[in-house]
Amino acid sequence: MGQKIITVDHLVCKDEKISFHFKNPHPVKIIGIEESMKIRWTFDTDIIDSKMVIDLKSFNAEYYQAASRWKLYVEENGELHRIQISGGKNEYFHSIPSIGVQVITPYITRNGCLSIVIKQPIHLSDEVLSAKMSLMSLNFKGSFLTGTVRLEMKREYEMVGLVLKPRDISEDKQYLFQVKGKDKLSFEIDVDSMELRPFYYDFYLLVRVDGNDHYIRFKNPTWSASRKLNKRLFGMSYTFDNGFWIYPYITASGTLALTYKEKTEYESNMYFFKEILASWVFNILRPYYMKKNIWLIYEKTADRAQDNGYYFFKYIYENHKHQQAYYIIKPDSEDYPKLEGMRNRVVEFMSFKYMVYMFSAQLLVSSETKGHAYDIRIQKGRIRKAMNYKPLVFLQHGVIGLKKLNSIFKKSSINAPSLFVVSSPAEGKIIQNHFGYSKKELIVSGLPRWDVIENKSKGKSILLMPTWRVWLENLPFEEVEKSEYVQVFRTFLQSKELSQLLEQHDLTLYFYLHPKFEDFIDHFSNNNHRIIISNEQDLNSLLMQTSMLITDYSSVAWDMFYQKKPVIFYQFDLETYNKYQGSYMDLDHELFGDQVFTTEKLISTIKDYTETGFEEKEGFGLLREMYLPYIDHSNSQRVYNGIQEKQGMLKKIKRKQSISRLLSNPGVRFLWSKLNNVKPIKRVGERIRLKTK
Repeated sequence: MGQKIITVDHLVCKDEKISFHFKNPHPVKIIGIEESMKIRWTFDTDIIDSKMVIDLKSFNAEYYQAASRWKLYVEENGELHRIQISGGKNEYFHSIPSIGVQVITPYITRNGCLSIVIKQPIHLSDEVLSAKMSLMSLNFKGSFLTGTVRLEMKREYEMVGLVLKPRDISEDKQYLFQVKGKDKLSFEIDVDSMELRPFYYDFYLLVRVDGNDHYIRFKNPTWSASRKLNKRLFGMSYTFDNGFWIYPYITASGTLALTYKEKTEYESNMYFFKEILASWVFNILRPYYMKKNIWLIYEKTADRAQDNGYYFFKYIYENHKHQQAYYIIKPDSEDYPKLEGMRNRVVEFMSFKYMVYMFSAQLLVSSETKGHAYDIRIQKGRIRKAMNYKPLVFLQHGVIGLKKLNSIFKKSSINAPSLFVVSSPAEGKIIQNHFGYSKKELIVSGLPRWDVIENKSKGKSILLMPTWRVWLENLPFEEVEKSEYVQVFRTFLQSKELSQLLEQHDLTLYFYLHPKFEDFIDHFSNNNHRIIISNEQDLNSLLMQTSMLITDYSSVAWDMFYQKKPVIFYQFDLETYNKYQGSYMDLDHELFGDQVFTTEKLISTIKDYTETGFEEKEGFGLLREMYLPYIDHSNSQRVYNGIQEKQGMLKKIKRKQSISRLLSNPGVRFLWSKLNNVKPIKRVGERIRLKTK
């Protein structure tokens, strides 16, 4: 049975409002549904002069960071009716800006229905122009990257050239290259002539239509081009004199990109062939390894044992030894000694055993994304491909709320977690509303590392731990050095008022540097023996022994809140943060600590807490039951039980991922492109595709 339709006319999209006429206008709900994330939104509406007026302001404020697509419905008597425009043709209206980098664009679909798309402007052109693009070939010879693409467009256009654009939203520089031909286009790029920064660059054709510039992304590689790019690494790359190298790859969404990164010891022929051998061993002994039901647990870059992954592994080792759970870590990690006594379940990163187990694993469990089990910047290889289709239980670092996560955590992402660990039903609602997970895909447990945390403070120390800024990533050292971020914290640490306050109250201030901040440690050094600047101490120990936290947006604030310790949120760059990062919480009204914006106010607030013995304010303490309902040292147990209870769901997810892996095969995609116009084959394909949702 088809969906119900309601026909409207006189559609107008202006400013942040959509209006239209429909018969007998009366108060009804206008609903937006994002199908990939399974999110439902009720729009603010009004009836003015017999018109239904939809106000997009609150929708914009809630979802401006989420690349998404929404179908609009009228809800009447509990039934949804798709909004169809009388005589409407495929048309895109003026984009509505947001405080972030994406825009909100109402449009009419090919079926004449009203929808909204949220994207960066650069990613809109493909659909606005109805452009058809196909990557035909790509070759690397020396430092020269050459290739051909086919472009089909119904509208007249002027070809400007090929653009290489950094994926980093804070980087404005892009590279323009000449393109030859009209429909079948050829190009040549000398990568040695470019001033590159890590890590990713995307390919676009820049065309001019009706005087406006549009970027069309390189995508849809032919079977031969896709196979060549994904299978070959060392023949399709170029190594620079500085030890960095560059290579093209096909993204999960089928677009063309470049990786520019420092070449590691693991990116060599020896490891490449070891990976091939490991895949053969796994395939020969597949029944044996699959029967073991291996879980692989790891933390950031497989180099640490101090977060939720480590404490969850330790719990399993001590309480459920029958479970084949293994911990991945680099043998030269400073945390490696912490695994003494559990070495029979430790897998050393990039060892042959590690490679076999990466192919064999039935489940990944981590406080990080899948990429940290391998090398987050390596985009090719058999392990990378196998890893993409394994279920992941995401333990998180902290509680989600203060910082918006990127699209990799959306349910529709190929690398999305299969199960999401959360600390409260309130946090679960954020995951459901913004990432498209259902309630049954959540484990409400609390964080495993909190099982060992206890208040050991004696009122003599303060922890300062700011988070990183996404807009500073990959900038040159000199630019970060001059940034407001560095200047503000340097001013605070070197202020006379702070020095006097610490001395007067016999206090020590620990400045714990974010890992991406390590190169700037000398910028904050001073002669004050009461300020210790480092990130070498164990973070959990610091969180327990200090009496108060000063942060900006870091999730470690939840650890202190868990211990009933005061938190000061120093948010001097809140406007910029909301633009480039964003928060799920209302930072002006929902924080569980004091919010300050200046160094002077920060120091006076610290002084207030020293005079009360660092006692948490009553109003903030009352929020704990809502934000952190579990304070009982049984979080790891709840996570483990949650995974066991959801084994049936994980098996279904594994089957869906197997189908997705088959559908992503270049050969299958090539056949589908040739046969999808045959109706019986198209129907079968649609049924298979639906099974992956």
